[in-house]
Amino acid sequence: NERGNLSDKKETSFVINKTAPTNPTISLNGDLGDNNYYKSNVGVTINAGNATDVASIKYKVEGANPIEETEATGTTANFDITADGTSTITAYIINNAGLTSEEITQVVNKDATNPSTATIALSGEAGETSIAVTANGQDATSGVASYAFQYSTTNEENSFITMDTVDNTSNSCAFTYQGLASDTTYYLRVIVKDRAGKTTTSIAVPATTKKAGMSDTELASNVGKYVDYIPTAGSFVAEGQY
Repeated sequence: NERGNLSDKKETSFVINKTAPTNPTISLNGDLGDNNYYKSNVGVTINAGNATDVASIKYKVEGANPIEETEATGTTANFDITADGTSTITAYIINNAGLTSEEITQVVNKDATNPSTATIALSGEAGETSIAVTANGQDATSGVASYAFQYSTTNEENSFITMDTVDNTSNSCAFTYQGLASDTTYYLRVIVKDRAGKTTTSIAVPATTKKAGMSDTELASNVGKYVDYIPTAGSFVAEGQY
């Protein structure tokens, strides 16, 4: 001031932070099946990483399991994906200066439900050593992946043998059992697998192969017919002559 008096000196320190936080990471925990589909609920953990400068984590989920944008304080956020289908997670970090990281996304495919349909039916008449069938399967979430064709001669649960597995993504699949024994009853069934690896087994259908030889139609058409026969040279004794 004008008299030359000086006030006490005061010091103030502060930090200038112009650096955006590093991006978070997203980790998933569940029963991972085929084709990157989870067969169970999926636990989600979002990790901010740098704990010294993190204010909060913001995230949202769109798709099959929607979650509105949520802010979680601290360095981690945890939640579950419980709905079948495809869900997309978006997350970013806010630091103490109010700066944000880049948004990151993670797609979660989940199908914990078995295929809804698995049936097998005969396609016409059985042959002597083969039986043609048509199988049907449906799965609303991940779709059908394959059909496993099985057979048994006793229809006991542990007696079924897989003849072949056909990769087929349609809802219908034709197949022919080959190399079977004639005049034998077989029990036929199909196991439908979806793209997540979940399965559904059909009810077994009985079918009997034909006897070896002429078919019933051929036998019926030959009733009453004679077979031509030319005897070899020689003699014979007529009936009643000795």
